[in-house]
Amino acid sequence: MNATPEIIGLLAATIVFLVGMKLREKRILSSQRVRRMQELLAEDGADGTPHAVPPPKRGLAQRLDGLGIGISPVTFYAICIGMAVGGFVVVQSAGLPVMPSLLGALAGSTLPKMWLDRREKALSKTISDALPEGLNTLASNLSTFPDLKVALGRTAELLESQSYYELAAEFSRLAADIGIMGAEEAINRLRKRTASDTLRFTATLLGIYAAQGGKVLPALESRADNLRMLLEARKEAEGAVNDAKLAGVAVPVIMGLVVLVNMQDPQGAAAYSTTIGQILLVVAAISCYIGYRTVVSMAENIG
Repeated sequence: MNATPEIIGLLAATIVFLVGMKLREKRILSSQRVRRMQELLAEDGADGTPHAVPPPKRGLAQRLDGLGIGISPVTFYAICIGMAVGGFVVVQSAGLPVMPSLLGALAGSTLPKMWLDRREKALSKTISDALPEGLNTLASNLSTFPDLKVALGRTAELLESQSYYELAAEFSRLAADIGIMGAEEAINRLRKRTASDTLRFTATLLGIYAAQGGKVLPALESRADNLRMLLEARKEAEGAVNDAKLAGVAVPVIMGLVVLVNMQDPQGAAAYSTTIGQILLVVAAISCYIGYRTVVSMAENIG
């Protein structure tokens, strides 16, 4: 089995196609999710339509800050490099060829980012679950204490007493930041660091309150009701999401089992030991990973 330019070109075109489809799918789902959240949560404009508030661009520094991880982006990238080296060494120590070892290095380098993504998703869900209660409490406190910093502080204390620790921490930090740098800058920083779309739109409403005062209170209460409806829809969709994730996991597992069975055959083992055979293994692994991430991404955008 020899590697011809036609086969290599076909493999390269396949990888480009899969990556391009993944990026396009992610962009479409992201824009749809933003529009849905704008319709449900954003402040009404003068003509009665939702006021569009695009999400800010978030760098690695903002993501680490939003999770309360006290390391710099340079340190995080150094960890990624270390994991890549570790993955390469582990695969090499198993006696496998160079191509699978490079795949192991690639997998190792993505583990820290996958961990970061999971932390963000878990925190976003926890905050979204707490926000309906948090918005009602905040609106009640603002009607009694019009000062945003004071109302946020008292709301944080009440939420903490009800075990909503993550949202309480965000409100408490926002109150402290308002006292240091003012409401506008503090709210902008919250919008940049949080991965929660619901908290980001809440921050936008708080910015309008800081500029316009008490007439935004009805909007806070109505958005709390909309959030409850959204969360109920998401919970109803959890069964479909879990089924879709299982389907996404099943395909790579079956592919891996097929490869292992073929490796037991002398001809199959000989084929996989060639350069083109290793390239095919790498392409198959990348394709399965992209397919899995696509299924998971689509499933998590249900509701």
